Formats: sequence, structure tokens, C-alpha cells
Amino acid sequence: MKVEQVAAFLQMHPNAIRAMLRARKLPGRKVGVEWRVLRSELEAWLRQPEPVEDGEAEK
Repeated sequence: MKVEQVAAFLQMHPNAIRAMLRARKLPGRKVGVEWRVLRSELEAWLRQPEPVEDGEAEK
């Protein structure tokens, strides 16, 4: 998937997707000058539990 397709899938702005890819917060690979994301990797990423931030732990 291209950045624009990922953005539409996640209902986010393409610039936010690019930033997440650069920060390695989303699974993706650079092919030439463009990012590519495998749909299967994106779906697996979505199924992962979200990390708990400090102070948000359940009691």
C-alpha cells in the first residue's frame, strides 16, 4: 500500500503516516523514494495491544 492508501485506511493525514513510518511506529519499507506498507503487516499492527503509558496502568 502507498502512504495515501494507508492514510485512507486509517483515516489519517498522509503526513502523519509518513511521520509514523519515519519514527518506526508503523511497519513499512522505503522503496526508492516512496514508503510501502504490506496490508497484512498493517492489520497485524492494528491487532497488537496498545502500549500503556506511565500513569495509565490499570489498577
